Amino acid sequence: MPETMNAPTPVVDPRATPHIEVDHLYLGYPGKGRSAPVIACRDLNFTIGRGEFVVLVGPSGCGKTTFLESVAGLGHVGAGELRIEGKPVSGPGRDRSLVFQSPSLFPWRDVYGNVIFGVQAQGRLDAEARQRVREIIEMVGLSHVATWRPRQLSGGMRQRVNLGRALVTQPRLLLLDEPFGALDAQTREMLQDELMRIWQESAMSRSTTAIFVTHDVREAVLLADRVIVFSRPPGRVLEDIRVDLPRPRASVVRRSQSFARYEQRVLDALYHGHQADRP
Repeated sequence: MPETMNAPTPVVDPRATPHIEVDHLYLGYPGKGRSAPVIACRDLNFTIGRGEFVVLVGPSGCGKTTFLESVAGLGHVGAGELRIEGKPVSGPGRDRSLVFQSPSLFPWRDVYGNVIFGVQAQGRLDAEARQRVREIIEMVGLSHVATWRPRQLSGGMRQRVNLGRALVTQPRLLLLDEPFGALDAQTREMLQDELMRIWQESAMSRSTTAIFVTHDVREAVLLADRVIVFSRPPGRVLEDIRVDLPRPRASVVRRSQSFARYEQRVLDALYHGHQADRP
């Protein structure tokens, strides 16, 4: 009989596997007093692949944070479907970590105590978890201040603690709501670089998906695999832009014409969407 050869096993890109599915989604929140409910997002339709870093940009009030909170299980779906790994979102889950703009650290706990809180709250505190806490603290560059309390830390350091607390639970889905928005420009740029480094070293190797909300177009292009542009409220998707730039995105990449073209494309989408939505 002729010798048969086994066909090579195809390499599957994990990003081609839907992690989040958004299908004709409407989101809102109650109005004040007897006012009618407010529609924050309307008819959203897109998917996010496993391991993708997706950035949402758009004007204030367009529903970016409302969408993020709904993915976290903290919001209410008005209509349509929002699925994570094929299942409708029905509440918070251990697979998700949310990083807010304000670090919201426990003032009576030191850096180590704040970072370890995530695994403590999940009842997963063992020797392996303690070792992971130490590794995360080193990864975010705070080993030298592990015994300091939040009042002793700079704003950038507190946000690093906040990020470390989210990463230590090894989430499959990392949600970041303008985490650098309150920082000065120099600290913000430094933490953008840190986040990219951490993402390369840890999150991407575990196929963790990230959704990052920002108003900063340059920050969006710097961090994203895809930039999803929301319209004026109630938010809808104006454009879904894949950012095909090499990682890590060092200063030479940020100064390139390709980077500038992506920035302009996002700005054009925001501008034209604003013009089209004008009454």
